[in-house]
Amino acid sequence: MVAMAVFLAVNPCIAAELPSVGDLPPALALPDLNGKIVNLSDFHGKPIVLTFFVSWSKTCKDQLGSLQELSSKYPHNLEIIAVSLDKKVRGIRELAGDLKLNYNLLMDKKLASLKQYAILSLPTSIVIGSDGKIKGVYVDYDDNVKRSIDDFARSEISPAN
Repeated sequence: MVAMAVFLAVNPCIAAELPSVGDLPPALALPDLNGKIVNLSDFHGKPIVLTFFVSWSKTCKDQLGSLQELSSKYPHNLEIIAVSLDKKVRGIRELAGDLKLNYNLLMDKKLASLKQYAILSLPTSIVIGSDGKIKGVYVDYDDNVKRSIDDFARSEISPAN
């Protein structure tokens, strides 16, 4: 978090206007851990939890583990996309193995999404409804954020799914 604050203090123009509830999210196309480009638009029509993280943050790791539980609960009805702002794939692979993550892990080595999504703190999560619009933006991670993301998933996914 300190490194991010220093980076933003040195580069104040990096943060854009924060995406807001009701907006369509900015376009996002990044490589996964195998180099395949994944587009956010590929998941239109499904509820999405989009989170931005770094592997060395305990708070980010806690959230990634919690998102794995959510992914396991709704394996076909909810898309989890986690965007790493780390520079090295190896650390993300290790983290994915340690936490047994099975959802989309994308790499943003050039930090382009920081500006696109106005990321000022990590983790930052954006929940996107099946209508393609932003339903919530959550900065940091605690029990209240976990509950809000869980509530979002429950409200977006009908019991029949």
